[in-house]
Order: sequence, then C-alpha cells, then structure tokens
Amino acid sequence: MDKKIILKIIAVVIIFSGVSGVLGYWWQRQLEKGYVYQKQAINLPPAINLDGNQENELKLPPIPTLPESAIINTYTGQIIELSAQKLVLDTNYGQKTVLFDEQTDFEKMFVPKFPSLPPVPGSKTQTNTNNIPEPEKISWKTLLTGQKIQTFTSTNVRNQEEFKADKISLIVKLDN
Repeated sequence: MDKKIILKIIAVVIIFSGVSGVLGYWWQRQLEKGYVYQKQAINLPPAINLDGNQENELKLPPIPTLPESAIINTYTGQIIELSAQKLVLDTNYGQKTVLFDEQTDFEKMFVPKFPSLPPVPGSKTQTNTNNIPEPEKISWKTLLTGQKIQTFTSTNVRNQEEFKADKISLIVKLDN
C-alpha cells in the first residue's frame, strides 16, 4: 500500500512538472511577442586624439613623479653627453651634470637581468650567486653615450644640478 502512494505521488509530481514547463514556455513566448526593446544611446567618452585637433578630447591625469628623499648620494641614469672632465646624466629627476677627476673611481658593475629570490629560511637550497662576476676597474674612456651608469658621492646632492662623483659604475646586465 505504501508503494502505491509513493508511485502516485511521483506520477503527480512528474505530471505537474510537465504541465508547469509547458505553461512556462507558452507564457515566455507570449511575453516576447509583446515586449518592445527600448533603444537608448550609450554615452561613451570621446576617443583620445593624438593630433590635438578635437575639442572634446579626453584628458588623462599626469603621471605622478616620485618625490626626492631628503638625502641623495646616488643617481642612476643614461649618459647623454660625455667629455674629459664631466658627463651629463638623464635621471628620473632631470638631467644632472656629473664632474669627475683622477681621484674618481670607475668600475664595471654586473647586474643579473632577473634577480633571484633569497632562499626560504630553513631550506637547504642555495641561490646561485657565483655566476655574477665581481666589479672590474675601468677607465672613464670606456664610457659611451647611451650607457646606463650609477654615480656615488659622499655628500648630499639633493637639488643640485651639478656635483662631483666619488665613484661611477657602468651597469652591465647579465643574461640569466
């Protein structure tokens, strides 16, 4: 007797599901016939015009620059001009004139293109730092325009456009 009741309940559920599915399909088709899509214009920002001729041009905010710290003893950049007693360096903070003499140390500093991460504490895996050569002494005549260098000085050169360097390092990136 319990089996008959369970079978009747299952039959009623299946029939009810089928009837509600058919009614839902019919109702959806009726709604689609009478539904009108509203056509509305979308206001997009104007395209960026690189020529500057368009009046309604999208204005992008300026890229922020990093402020200089209170004490600066080093600048890194590309050599723009080079002579026997000075060079002009293009840095993130503008052009700097670097003076040097016979007491200034010149070296070639090797830097890996992709630095490795330090080892996890407790692991026995060693980082391979043996492939990086030690800095080499060079002459100022080795330097060429377009090369990247780093200058070092013992004095604070903040807000100075011209300063004397104690050491100038030519940066050579290694392929690793």
